[in-house]
Formats: sequence, structure tokens, C-alpha cells
Amino acid sequence: MKVALTIAGSDPTGAAGLELDLRVFQAHGVHGCGVATALTVQDTRGVHEVNALSASAVRRRLDVLTQDVRPDVVKLGMLSSKEMVDMVIETMTGTLEGIPLVIDPVIVSSSGTRLLDLDALPVFRESLIPLATMITPNLREAQVLLQSAPKTRTSGQMALELSTWGPSVVITGGDLDEPKAVDVVCTNGELQYLESHRVVGDSPHGTGCTFSAAVTANLVNGMENENAVRLAKTFTMDAIAKARRFGGNDGRPFCQF
Repeated sequence: MKVALTIAGSDPTGAAGLELDLRVFQAHGVHGCGVATALTVQDTRGVHEVNALSASAVRRRLDVLTQDVRPDVVKLGMLSSKEMVDMVIETMTGTLEGIPLVIDPVIVSSSGTRLLDLDALPVFRESLIPLATMITPNLREAQVLLQSAPKTRTSGQMALELSTWGPSVVITGGDLDEPKAVDVVCTNGELQYLESHRVVGDSPHGTGCTFSAAVTANLVNGMENENAVRLAKTFTMDAIAKARRFGGNDGRPFCQF
């Protein structure tokens, strides 16, 4: 069995972040290990507070874990601070050098809470993303990474520019208010558009984590980029279609699979 390591924030509802990554890995027959970078205070309505862990404490946990269990792939979620980004860069160029890396650039939560400090963005863009095998931003995250104003560039143009930084790129289209959800995939300068009908209803919590974790699992299971993304999209759309509400009556629906 392949081993996937997620380095991400913890969601006590289990519907996003590290907890959701582990569930998705298991659903794909991949053993998941996880190291938390932050403890969020959140419920079904949104994020109320983020308590970032120290980079040194996270580094210690990573060192001890990876001396015993060497992952076949690493997935990054919320990193919170510049110190955490620096530490992950040191780890991925040191003890975990050569291991495929998938980055879900978690910058702002869907409820509007900032999850990556502004002073971390330059090193995140310039030093961490070039280490990635693939990145999976949504449209808003791609705009932040490229410091691009909304509607000035198409998703395809942004995917092409991001790919010049090194990784393959998937810009997900679920945030657009259009009849179809179109994900843009860029590998080696070539664009592909993966189209599907939009699932009607409220956007469930955890869709980005679900998609990125599914891509990670598919890659470590030996799939090429296109198939890994295509099957991850199908998995995520099915999870959205099965989404159910729990918690407070006005809480958001959560992905189910």
C-alpha cells in the first residue's frame, strides 16, 4: 500500500483539512499520515479562529515520522505563516527531497478567513511552488498567487503562467457562477479543459480539499496527470452530489463519499 503524507490544518468538524485528506486517501486505497500545522476553531458555519502551531514543533513531528515512515507523496494544505513555509521548503529539499509534492494553496477560507499570512506569499510563490509536482488552486487562489485582478485574465492564461514556475497546474472552476464547472489543466505548456455539469445547490464545505487529496492519491497510485485529475473531478462531483447537512440548521452541506 502506498503512503501519502498530508501537512495541513486541522478541522474539528472532519469536513476539510487534514481530517478530510485522510478520509479521501483511505477511500482510494492509500494509507494516510498527517501532521497538523494549525488548529482551527470552526463549526459547520465557518472558521472562527486559527491557532497556528510553531514551525519547530511541526518540524519535530515531521522528522520523527519520516525517519520511520517514508511517504510516497506529500500533500500540502494550510501553512499559515512564513516560518511554516520556510520549514516545509527545508524539509522538501532535505529529508523528503525527490518525493512528489501536491500543493493545495490554501490562502483564504470560503467564509473569508485569511489562512496564509501576507508576508508568507512571496516565499510561497517563489520558493515553494517550484518544488511542486502539481498545484490545485481555485480561481481566487490563482489570482492571489499571480497578483491578478479579477477578470483580467482567463483561467487558461493563468494556468499557463503558473506552469512556468515549474509544476503542472489545475485551476478548478467550481467557484464560477456558470452552468458548467470547467477545470483547466496545464502540463508542459499544454492546456486541457475538463467540463462537467454543475451540481445544483449550496457549495459544500471541503470541495477543494477533496479534489486535491483525490488527485494526490491518484498520482501515487500510478496515474498520469490527465487521468489523475479527471478521476479526481469525478470523485469530487460525486461527493458534492451526495453532500449532506449536519450540525446547526443553517450549517453548510459537507462532501460525502
